[in-house]
Amino acid sequence: MPSSQMMRKPQALQPGDRIAIIAPASPFARDEFDRGVAELRRLGLEPVYSDRVFARTGYLAGAAEDRARDLLDAWTDPAIAAIVAARGGYGSVQLLPFLNRRAFLERPRPSSATATTRRS
Repeated sequence: MPSSQMMRKPQALQPGDRIAIIAPASPFARDEFDRGVAELRRLGLEPVYSDRVFARTGYLAGAAEDRARDLLDAWTDPAIAAIVAARGGYGSVQLLPFLNRRAFLERPRPSSATATTRRS
């Protein structure tokens, strides 16, 4: 990366920060999800998620429109400090037709980032 380019670095998460959990692709085992939620809470974070995260449509975690809506809702919510995928995979690409590019451009993440110059 040329030194003239800027790298965006997020601020560290703080106790009480809200972490959105989404399922953009494949479904997951509920017991693993619950253990992950418990670990986030143990770290002092507040996990939040829609009931749609538990949806199942064939080999996917629900309809693409719903999965895209959860991502956009989390992305545009100023109370959300970070977004975590419960599980990724092939189905994530199906969200693209349902995502609003403008929403991502208007609120680039990390929202509380600072720009720093990378030195080689």
